[in-house]
Amino acid sequence: MKRTFVWLLTIVLLLSACVPSDVPKTHPDLPAATPPAAEPPASPVPPMKKEEPSQESMSAPPVHAQPPEELMPPAEPLPEQITYSVERDVREEKIVTGEGVKLASVRYQLPLLRAVGEDGVPITEGTTPERSRALEVSAAFNEKFDPWRQEDDTLRRTVIEDYGYRPDMFTMGMYYVDELDFSVWRTEKLISIRADSYSYYGGAHPNTMLLGWNFDLESGAYVNPLSIGHDEQEFRALVAAELVIQADERAAALQQEPTAMYWEDYRNVLGNWSEYPVFFDTAGMTVRFSPYELGSYAAGAHEFTFSYAFLEPYLSDYGRDLLGLKPAA
Repeated sequence: MKRTFVWLLTIVLLLSACVPSDVPKTHPDLPAATPPAAEPPASPVPPMKKEEPSQESMSAPPVHAQPPEELMPPAEPLPEQITYSVERDVREEKIVTGEGVKLASVRYQLPLLRAVGEDGVPITEGTTPERSRALEVSAAFNEKFDPWRQEDDTLRRTVIEDYGYRPDMFTMGMYYVDELDFSVWRTEKLISIRADSYSYYGGAHPNTMLLGWNFDLESGAYVNPLSIGHDEQEFRALVAAELVIQADERAAALQQEPTAMYWEDYRNVLGNWSEYPVFFDTAGMTVRFSPYELGSYAAGAHEFTFSYAFLEPYLSDYGRDLLGLKPAA
């Protein structure tokens, strides 16, 4: 029995060795182990206060993100700024016999309008609507002077025929002459041409013709000088009355009666002044009468100039704009 007791004690000791060390050992005479006190719960995080928008942020417009550049529609190109230049187009011809006798000399210096692009190169093709319009404007201006540019053998045939009748006139050094020259004055919208034609065809004296034209670049057309007045009929009458005053003063300065210096109906001629050549320049508006128009050849040509100070009260807004004058106060 002693052996049995030893064997049981051995088994109990072996079983005790197999119990985990972290298992609390209890004893019937000791109080039970109390578990460790739990940590107090963490204080709750208060929610963040929502900031009220400031007055500036409320008034500022919302900012929108810009779309990528490749997604934005292409900007429309601005119309091309086209300018115009007036060039001198010279046409010359000399008519000489086989023996070297000079029969005629022709020299026309003609205004030639060219449209110029922003690149500084004259426009020759209507590749855009603006360029097509510029070519139309130039053609309308240049057409006025085409008769002088066209080949015409009338003078050649006439002078050769005349040479057959009176060769001595030509062999003595006389010959036919036909010339034209011009000057130009312009504003942003107006081109005003003053031209003089001189010719001699073997008569008693040469002939002179005074010319003038006014071209509106914006409309692409030649304009009548009456169009610058706010009332065309009133403008015609006012200028006509001043023309009569100036013509009479000239006759008086030469100690002549007006009807002796001019044609008897000179007042009617002056009353239709807008049908005669008119040009503009820095001095104002000039009305021109060639020899034989207002009086005899001996009375000569006549030009009458009106200052812008005289014209201004009678001008229309269109007239001031065309002439580059400031609007009336």
